[in-house]
Amino acid sequence: MKKKAAEEFYYEVRCGLLHSFSPKNKVILSNRHQVAVVFGCNEAGVVQIEINPEALLSKVKDELFPKFMAELRDPANAELRANFEKFFDRA
Repeated sequence: MKKKAAEEFYYEVRCGLLHSFSPKNKVILSNRHQVAVVFGCNEAGVVQIEINPEALLSKVKDELFPKFMAELRDPANAELRANFEKFFDRA
């Protein structure tokens, strides 16, 4: 179920925001929960993705971004560094 939830998050949030500048149908922005993301599921799978924008931004800023930057600065991560350079060289 975790893999399916991750795939749904990718499609509904990432692809929606990147390609149409709007999350897809299953996404709700709310501060009802303290955590960044809550998945609503039933036997058919993920039916709702509730995002707390403040908690998500905090998690990205305080945890995910610093971790990514540390990995990017590590010379041992040559492929990650090359992909990062390639992405920004396209602009």
